Amino acid sequence: MRGRDTFCHEALSGRKDMLKDRYNRIMSRKVLKVVSVAVIALSVLVALTFSASAADPIADSFGVEDANGYKNTIVTVPVNITNPQNGPIATIIFNISYNKTVINFTEVQNGDLTSVGWNMPTYSEDDWEKIKIMVTHNGPDEYVIQNGTNGSVVIVNFSVLGEPGETSYMNLSGIQLSNLDGDPPSTAPPQNGTFTVGGAQAWYLHNDTRMYKGNMSKPEGTVTIPNGNTTNWTANEAATVDVKFPAGNWTGWLTLNATFTAPKNFTAAVGSYNTTTSVFSSEGTQKFIGDGSAKAFLDIPAAEFTVSKGNNLSLQVSNPSTDLVIKTGAGNSFITSPETDPGYPVPELSTTILFSVGLLALAAYILRPRFLKR
Repeated sequence: MRGRDTFCHEALSGRKDMLKDRYNRIMSRKVLKVVSVAVIALSVLVALTFSASAADPIADSFGVEDANGYKNTIVTVPVNITNPQNGPIATIIFNISYNKTVINFTEVQNGDLTSVGWNMPTYSEDDWEKIKIMVTHNGPDEYVIQNGTNGSVVIVNFSVLGEPGETSYMNLSGIQLSNLDGDPPSTAPPQNGTFTVGGAQAWYLHNDTRMYKGNMSKPEGTVTIPNGNTTNWTANEAATVDVKFPAGNWTGWLTLNATFTAPKNFTAAVGSYNTTTSVFSSEGTQKFIGDGSAKAFLDIPAAEFTVSKGNNLSLQVSNPSTDLVIKTGAGNSFITSPETDPGYPVPELSTTILFSVGLLALAAYILRPRFLKR
């Protein structure tokens, strides 16, 4: 009996060991399966995370603000980037489209964020109303666009062709922002803008000391104003009636043939010029102090004034502290009247009609008693 009991015990023990081994094998396979699934899931999650990260915009916005300008002038439109991320940014490519009957692309320049350590922007005309622009970093790494830096990446210049009140879209597309490592470029949501043509008039300076309304076709030249002297540019046509200009700012720029540095200075003024007496009546002035630029940007606040019949609208540049050479013709230098310009040398039709109606009403009032006596 004892031998039989021993045999049974050993058989039972062996079966237990066999079951235990089988259980362990099953559990091992389950654990391996769970671990494999977990690894696969983690891999997919990581891949999706990196993919989503790469597809995310690396700036809050990229584009232009609404802008405006006057017919026959050149207007600068900054292209800005806001809060770049996942940078730094070393290459920027984008398209800008517009209505070519209203504004037309003339050139592109570096912006605030690309003025140092970057190449000059290049461009190509993708189609009739779309320009592709690229600007690339070429200097020390410190000049790349860092995360969180806001500002202009390029400045786009447009010539204004449309009539007052006309508008053009300025739409951004194909935005590509690349880092120093040459990774595939990311993008950013475009900020589009609208350009509106203002209602003022631009007067272009010529080397005959005349200024021509809306005429940029005069050949390029220069006018030299000696130290301490004065030059008057007068409208090429005298006022045919009294023309009243409302209070407002006269804007534009004078292009110089050399940089103008402090403490050099001169004064610009707008007003009326009597060609008979050669007397200039100033209605607003602006003093310029050199800032190292070759352009003096006009922004002359003027009170309401009238250019009397037979007199000329005029811009005066006076008292430079050194010989001043101003580039003229070809749109180099100009001044623009306020948006509420009444029209010159004769007021616009609506103003003329109102003036005529007023005269007729006055005449009727004066003659009325005579008719009543009859």
